Amino acid sequence: FSRLAPHGDFVVLNVSCPNTAEGKTFEDPQTLAELLAAIKAEKQKVEAESKKALPPIFVKLSPPPLTNEGKAQLQKIVSTAMASGTVD
Repeated sequence: FSRLAPHGDFVVLNVSCPNTAEGKTFEDPQTLAELLAAIKAEKQKVEAESKKALPPIFVKLSPPPLTNEGKAQLQKIVSTAMASGTVD
């Protein structure tokens, strides 16, 4: 993140990929919150060191079968982490 983000117009974190260890994805709210907290901390660190704002961060979520309630919960986590939005 810290190496590539300064060179892009935006960053997309694809958390919908099923090709992870044990087939786990980041749609679990706690897991997603932990990932985004780490990205947020790194973004703030790089911005403080470079004194420049990094590009916006978007999060790509899995397509349905997430329920509207589940998707709303994930979007709240994304917003809390200061991401700029989601990509469907």
